[in-house]
Amino acid sequence: MIVRDEAAALPKALASIHGAPEVIICDTGSRDETREIAKAHGARVVDFSWCDDFSAARAFAESQASYDWIMRLDADERVMPCSPRLLSAEYADRGYKFYEGSLVEAVCAILRETKSDVVSQMFVRRCHSPGNDHWFPRLHRRSCFKWVYPVHELIKPRVGHRPICEALDGFVMAHDRDARPRPYRAILEEAIHAHPGDPYLAFHLGQACWEESDWAGTIKTLDHYQSLNGGYRFHRGEALRMNGEAWENLGVTDRALAAYVDSSRVEGRAEPLWQAACLALRLGDVEKAMKWVVEGAALAKSPPREMQPFGGLDFPYLLDWRRYDLNSWCNLREQILGKEP
Repeated sequence: MIVRDEAAALPKALASIHGAPEVIICDTGSRDETREIAKAHGARVVDFSWCDDFSAARAFAESQASYDWIMRLDADERVMPCSPRLLSAEYADRGYKFYEGSLVEAVCAILRETKSDVVSQMFVRRCHSPGNDHWFPRLHRRSCFKWVYPVHELIKPRVGHRPICEALDGFVMAHDRDARPRPYRAILEEAIHAHPGDPYLAFHLGQACWEESDWAGTIKTLDHYQSLNGGYRFHRGEALRMNGEAWENLGVTDRALAAYVDSSRVEGRAEPLWQAACLALRLGDVEKAMKWVVEGAALAKSPPREMQPFGGLDFPYLLDWRRYDLNSWCNLREQILGKEP
């Protein structure tokens, strides 16, 4: 873990990984009791001088580890058991199993039953926020990967390595993010200045503008992102959705509605049509609101899926599950009917 001033959150995170053979806490300058709490839980604390680069911190922390297999956890996360995801037949055909017991026991079971020198990455479900539940790589062999990007950091296979991935089901990384500000925008602005053609950086800079309610900055940055090639395809629709919110907050409702509709069409997501219907209802356009409720409810019955790195189809990480409950669409429809003359 990379931490700073996490005394309040750290006990839950450390308790959730009880039994891990080694826990390394990389402290970047705590002034509270973070270090003492970590040591009391048996963790080894190492120091890293913060340099606005999460990848550098991750790489340093991993260099202190005794093992090749690494699991990363944030201090505001905790590992919890959960019901297994019903994965598609493509993955089931590969001999998919649901591992019981602790997370450490499950990891060991996978490594015993597979060629541990071949498997190099494991995906765990992550509950990032209410309504957001997705697969995310959380365990990897450090000898096979390197860290890239100074913020929203990712692991990238080293030259010549082709990852073989597994799903570690039966657990979820529950995220309890607090409301404190994070200076990601400044880091991203410096990174995009050095790499203006990188779509990953451009998207996340636009997202940082959106999180700060800088609506003009959101539109400008995400329009630049849309002009670039490459990147994660589901980011395209999400960028349009955030632009829709920006236009709506600027009072340009026709541009907002167009962006929401375009966002939904990119990958068949229901959430943007929910926002379009709600905006149309506020504008008094009952006919359009009902049209988008009907379309959105149809999309909610079959959320988009994508091929996962460990095999088989499952849902992309951008879905907001609160908008895939058909009861919510029925309730919105009743609101609209109540507005009809």
